[in-house]
Amino acid sequence: RKLEAIEDANDEVDIEALEREKANLELLALEEGDLLGTNPQPEDLPRQRYVYQREKFNLRASKKRRKLTGENWVEKIDGKTKYPFWYNEDTGEAIWEKPKVLMEIEADKIAMEKMWSAIPKKPLVLVMSFLVPFPER
Repeated sequence: RKLEAIEDANDEVDIEALEREKANLELLALEEGDLLGTNPQPEDLPRQRYVYQREKFNLRASKKRRKLTGENWVEKIDGKTKYPFWYNEDTGEAIWEKPKVLMEIEADKIAMEKMWSAIPKKPLVLVMSFLVPFPER
């Protein structure tokens, strides 16, 4: 925009002035911490790429683990109604009912403690489907 305004004012552009302004803005950003300035050596780049990819993989794996184990859900109290609600720290989702993943984990834990007398409905239906007689057998 600035460049267009300058070109409209007079058809000549002072490239050196623009470069100085750009350099000043870059230095200001470096001083304020908005811009990180590094000068990596070419031989360090493969190692840095490996570290970056490893950390990215670890973050994805931990996010997936939290999703499967329900660790990303936290019970909080609503400030207005004082009722408890569930908040997902990874996605920002908030719900009033207990999350499905936590209910399934709780049901599996009870089933392991009480064995067959407390098996969750889904695996029970699956097991029972194998017990249905088939006339073609």
